[in-house]
Amino acid sequence: MFKMAWGSMLSSIQFFKPEEEDRIPNRAGVYAFLYNPFERSRLGLYVGDSYSEGRLLEARIALKAKLSRLDKLRSDLILSGDISVKGTYSGDVKVFSGSIPRSQSLELWSDIDSIEDNEFIEYLEMAEKTCLILPPLYCGMTVRQGLKERYLQHKQNYHSAREGTFGGRLSASNLSWADIRLLCIPITTPSETESSVRMLERHLIYLLGPILSVK
Repeated sequence: MFKMAWGSMLSSIQFFKPEEEDRIPNRAGVYAFLYNPFERSRLGLYVGDSYSEGRLLEARIALKAKLSRLDKLRSDLILSGDISVKGTYSGDVKVFSGSIPRSQSLELWSDIDSIEDNEFIEYLEMAEKTCLILPPLYCGMTVRQGLKERYLQHKQNYHSAREGTFGGRLSASNLSWADIRLLCIPITTPSETESSVRMLERHLIYLLGPILSVK
């Protein structure tokens, strides 16, 4: 009986694009926001169309820009510290403080330009499906709000660039909300203590290290 009750509490994992937000269940659960820079329609390439060299060039440029923004977000590191210099004879110690930003390679995504047009299309056909295996930007949970209500709150925070929120941090990163995907696992009948949902959120943040989650 316990197994049957537990099974009835959980729903299968669900995945939504921004244009599918009306379908998001308004129930408690855990969720993650993913970023998909590879989707062809977002690069101006639509299935069934023929692509001119100009459109493919624009798609390559747009893709490299998206990947560069994501790379900068994930590894925007600054080395800071103090350097002490001791005088040879006087014994004086001079201390210099400074910060050094991480240097980004301008050639990191140059291989996107090196492949033939048909290979670039094949690359995108594979790559746009990899969204589900990329590390999430954010992991969260909701109990008192439904998943849909929480999603819309994040979206509003993004458009208003509200500081101290996931939406605000995402807006500051220059990643487009249109490239964001919601992955969620609704729970139909949350427990009164809510402890299982909160514990899972903590574990997901620890294991996955989402760059825009602050805990």
